[in-house]
Amino acid sequence: MNRYYFIFFFIGFNLFAQDQNTYLDSISNQIKTQKPKQALNTIIEIPYGSFVAELEKSEQLFNKGIELSKNINDSIALGEIMFKYGQLKSYQNKFDQGLEYTLQAIRIFEHQKNNTKAGIAYGGLGYNLKTRDLDKGFYYMQKGIKLLEIENDLEGLNPVYDNYGVLLSMDKKLDSALYYQYKSLAIKKQLKDSIGLGYSYANIANTFAEKQNYDLAKTYVDSSSVIRNKIADNYGITVNYVHIAEIFQQEKNYIKAIDNYKTCAELANKYKYKHLEKYCYQKYCYML
Repeated sequence: MNRYYFIFFFIGFNLFAQDQNTYLDSISNQIKTQKPKQALNTIIEIPYGSFVAELEKSEQLFNKGIELSKNINDSIALGEIMFKYGQLKSYQNKFDQGLEYTLQAIRIFEHQKNNTKAGIAYGGLGYNLKTRDLDKGFYYMQKGIKLLEIENDLEGLNPVYDNYGVLLSMDKKLDSALYYQYKSLAIKKQLKDSIGLGYSYANIANTFAEKQNYDLAKTYVDSSSVIRNKIADNYGITVNYVHIAEIFQQEKNYIKAIDNYKTCAELANKYKYKHLEKYCYQKYCYML
């Protein structure tokens, strides 16, 4: 079943309730007046929902970040930019380039003996490989989890456990998927990670949908939507229409499925989430 696996939900994304079309323009203007280290940090902190909305502008900023990090000899910052660049390339369907950027980030982090950042990057690498080579995806995610558990880094383990649950769900190991997703959920509650909670509830919903427990799946999507509306997480709000649409589609309630795909596509158009808009229209047209 083609469904939610295209959605990324790594490190706590601080999504902004503003016009995504102007956000990266404001970042470009902002860094012009900042000192190199401050400008570099500004680029690194670009939230996920913003950089996937405008890939070309993000790529320009990431290139600037690479230049800045090399100029001030900041290896860790270079690794963080490379890791984000790898995610961006995956969204451009340039998977080989995405893989290379992520591997460069891992090499930097390992050279610096930064197990936490290396573990997060291994988790990201494994997640990005899930549709191309699931076995390798598991291998790299397990490496990431091992490094993060050694460091007892809850913030790093939080999203990696969640994403590992997605791979287990893809492999039809649904009880194991829920085990890791509930572990992630517990960490998010401990850390009071509101944005992360939206992702956890949505992913648990998808696993219950795979178990054909559709009522419980809808309940978890509703829980996710309550949180995402409360914090004005525009990307998460939009994505949840995909989650609920796919549950209705599995139930063969095609009218409600189409309605939710259409709503998602409209919101995706509004916020410039082109990859999401395209996905919704493909699913919508498939059912016509």
